[in-house]
Amino acid sequence: MPGKTLLYFGLDALGLSPAGMGVAIVVLANLSAVLLWLIVRELTGDRTLALYTLVLGLFVPGTLYFTPVLNALSPVPILLALWLHVRFLRTRRLGWALGLGAALYLVVFFEALPLVLGLVFAALLGVALWRRSLAWRDVLRLVGWAVAGFAACYAALRLSFGYDLFDNFGYVLADANDFNERHRPYGMWLSRNLWYLAMAAGFASCLLLAVAAVDAVRRRSAHPVAVLVLSGLAVLAVLDLWGINRGETVRLWIFMAVFLQVGAAWLCTRTARFWPAAIVVAASIAQAAAGLAMIGFVRI
Repeated sequence: MPGKTLLYFGLDALGLSPAGMGVAIVVLANLSAVLLWLIVRELTGDRTLALYTLVLGLFVPGTLYFTPVLNALSPVPILLALWLHVRFLRTRRLGWALGLGAALYLVVFFEALPLVLGLVFAALLGVALWRRSLAWRDVLRLVGWAVAGFAACYAALRLSFGYDLFDNFGYVLADANDFNERHRPYGMWLSRNLWYLAMAAGFASCLLLAVAAVDAVRRRSAHPVAVLVLSGLAVLAVLDLWGINRGETVRLWIFMAVFLQVGAAWLCTRTARFWPAAIVVAASIAQAAAGLAMIGFVRI
């Protein structure tokens, strides 16, 4: 998809040096942690939980390994869309739904794989309907205005530049399917994908995520973060069984690695003490430092 290439052209048009581009990409990549903070604070109102999520999101090992490679930016568009979705669920204002459609266009324009997080969108929507904080009429308004926002972006680029998002996406999807059919039998990746996700998200964070998920199921918790955690793990299962990710999967898991930090942060807030969060952050930093020492493909 052209989003990554156009971002590089945009940074070059600003007159940035290669080092300046790298700094700009680091800043943009960190927006994913800020957006996750906004989402958690909007859903829970818990400032401590939101702060822990922000800090863990800033030190995701996978992001630190690969920045300034643009896979580090892949969580930003989908988390922007998720925040707009949450804002609509809270306020039911049509502007948020319209912005959601535009953000979803940006997701596909930049990198379509994170769209699988749509399961999280659906889970939050289902909980809102179950709690009767949202009516079916509101769902129809959300879908209608989101489609309108998406269509407006599609029409603007098609009419202005002749760019057809659907044709481009079809080409990329066909190429990916062709590669998967001709190379690398998938069975070996079922377990390796999970290992590489842990490398991207941080082993300590993944351990706490697993504990948080088991606890949420055992308690049948309807806490908003429990919904995020369990639906996020459902996304992980779908991706692992789907057969898409095979090879170079540490960098391809970055968008999931950032999102799943919320589970570790949630478990850390179960106590008023600071040391659990400090240990998890320190473990992520240590893992990132060890990994960075083995990566030498970027030279400035």
